[in-house]
Amino acid sequence: MGMRPLIWKEFLELVRDYRTLAALGALPLIMLPLLGFMSTYLQSLEQGALLIVNRDSSTGSIGNITIASSDISEYISRSMASKGYSVYMGETSSPIDAVLIIPQGFSKNLSSLVDRAYVEIQRIPGSPRADRLLSDLYSVLQDLSTYVSNLKIVLLASRAEINANPESIRDPVVVLLTTYITPTGEEIGYEQALRIYVARLLAFSLIFVATPATTYVVDSILGEKERRTLEVLLMAPLRRRDLILAKAFSSSLVGLFAAAIEIIAVIIFLQILAHGALGASVYDPQLVLLSAFVVYLTILSTLALSLPIIVRSATVRSAQIASSIITVIASSIFFSALFVDIDRLPTSVSIPMMILPYTHSVLAIRLFSLGDITGSMTHLLALAVFSIIMIIASSYLLNEEKILMKPV
Repeated sequence: MGMRPLIWKEFLELVRDYRTLAALGALPLIMLPLLGFMSTYLQSLEQGALLIVNRDSSTGSIGNITIASSDISEYISRSMASKGYSVYMGETSSPIDAVLIIPQGFSKNLSSLVDRAYVEIQRIPGSPRADRLLSDLYSVLQDLSTYVSNLKIVLLASRAEINANPESIRDPVVVLLTTYITPTGEEIGYEQALRIYVARLLAFSLIFVATPATTYVVDSILGEKERRTLEVLLMAPLRRRDLILAKAFSSSLVGLFAAAIEIIAVIIFLQILAHGALGASVYDPQLVLLSAFVVYLTILSTLALSLPIIVRSATVRSAQIASSIITVIASSIFFSALFVDIDRLPTSVSIPMMILPYTHSVLAIRLFSLGDITGSMTHLLALAVFSIIMIIASSYLLNEEKILMKPV
């Protein structure tokens, strides 16, 4: 009895269990578009509210320009309203996210050549909406500061009877982002830069593919015990290695199905970002195709890591708990891909991380986006070799007595 009947048996059980397939497909297909929807569209709907409290009754002048806090309040109000925020003056009973207080003496200090003018800001802590409001409010206040500084520079220049450019005095250094480069210093265009950004998102999206395959392989092996069919398989004239390989292969098919759905979800997610945050088409078929290979090998390596635990576990619960540790490790690495360039970490950190297959998953996608095809293929090969070695090793770890006996 070879592997073919076992694989066919697993395939038939998989096809019959359409509810599991539907659940596996629905997870990434719902989660990723929902993530894109919540990170772009909902943010555009969630505009904050600002309360402006003007306590200043002073006035000032710069040359023949009068500075009054009432005019400044109106300017800030119009600017923030044009950005979509609700702005209230003086007081309000409506919920607010931040308060801008213009203190007494503000206009006098603002027009002074000696003193500085201060405003006070009160805000709600831990609110992304308040964070966005404050970011835009700082931009408006910076524009106001630039306008006033220009007036002062022009006034001083006229008194000194010199020809001066306010911008050359206020901002003598101008920073221009001329082009994008790779870590090797090679210049790339905007589309290539977006490709690198998309690769980071694709590496993060791997977080959704590790759990389904692990869950299925736990049930595929220990579920046979619960259904009292494992004894029959173990008594059949087949090599234990064939049993493990067949289970691993069939489980990887489940993961491959989830991965295919996940790729579709990623494309939808990227298109949502393109119409929202990025404002440009970010679909790259070569990168998406590569991510499909990475997804499958990531699932295979997850199975390979889980198998030694599963074949030595006596119950489904103990195997699921142990396998959940692997899922947490995988999730942490995929999540870190959003914030850390793993290939740029110190060797004292990156080399130990290479022991984990998920590091190779992230690097395969990242290096491909950077144009390092050889490096990307090397990490794909590392994933494949790791998976094969671990699956074969698991076939020798199968403890028939322990897996069949009920735990005491």
